[in-house]
Amino acid sequence: MRRFQVVVSTTVNVDGHVLAVSDNMFVHNNSKHGRRARRLDPSEGTDPPYLYHAATPCIKAISPSEGWTTGGATVIIIGDNFFDGLQVVFGTMLVWSEVRSL
Repeated sequence: MRRFQVVVSTTVNVDGHVLAVSDNMFVHNNSKHGRRARRLDPSEGTDPPYLYHAATPCIKAISPSEGWTTGGATVIIIGDNFFDGLQVVFGTMLVWSEVRSL
């Protein structure tokens, strides 16, 4: 069984300021469970309060609900306040991403 999270960050390294983190997802027999997203409390940030921050990205859904752990599939992440430059990382694999507004 493998556990992972989806993280939205302003940097490639997730050791810095994290904007949003999904609940834990478990992969077992190529099934994912626990796909609800949550926002971090703004008071958890370490930035000085006088710095301006744009609206926090929020993950609302991830599709498909299951897939192979070896990759190769298109994954759609639905949410609010996404912007060009956001990066998607699964485990240690940085993947190509595209922001589309509807």
